[in-house]
Amino acid sequence: MSVSRLLVFAVVAACAFVVSPGARPAAPAPMTGTQGLIHHYNGGAPGNCFCVNADQWVGNDIPLAVCAAVPPVPAVRPGVPGGNNAVMVINATWGPTLVLGHPHGAAGPVNVRIRTTCFNGPCLAGPCGVRTETLITGTLLSTIATTHNGISSTVPSQNIPNNVTLIGVAWSCQATVVGGGLCDYSSALLGVIGDKF
Repeated sequence: MSVSRLLVFAVVAACAFVVSPGARPAAPAPMTGTQGLIHHYNGGAPGNCFCVNADQWVGNDIPLAVCAAVPPVPAVRPGVPGGNNAVMVINATWGPTLVLGHPHGAAGPVNVRIRTTCFNGPCLAGPCGVRTETLITGTLLSTIATTHNGISSTVPSQNIPNNVTLIGVAWSCQATVVGGGLCDYSSALLGVIGDKF
């Protein structure tokens, strides 16, 4: 066989095994099996439970609130998730429930902020004169406006995108509750996004 025919044969053979980008569908990304993590924090400035935020997150998949000098490490949920989960998992809904710990009137606005970091913030007199503690900081990921009925408030279901790049992203949330002449912050939820409960 001549060298030119050998080269042609080699080029044809090589081309048969090289696939140009997009020539065939990509295999689906495998699920990583990472559990969504969660915890519940109520501050500790200037001492443990000194500045307890009375409005608290509740639900089957929410641990009891911890008062400590630093936020707890997110862990596997303690119970079974309900229809509106507090644990964030891609391709699922998120929407925890807040129970009001003191009177906020018959109704009023609730503003839930989701940021990247939970921390032991300062205990301050809020704009309505109620002592309250900021427990979240960092990049603002989302703001959700909702209302309360004087007893509780459920965050409307939020769809967590089916995006594997979100797995492992840390989040923390805290609500501002207004009504009945009071405006203050809630306890904080913190967690890590997973792809399974």
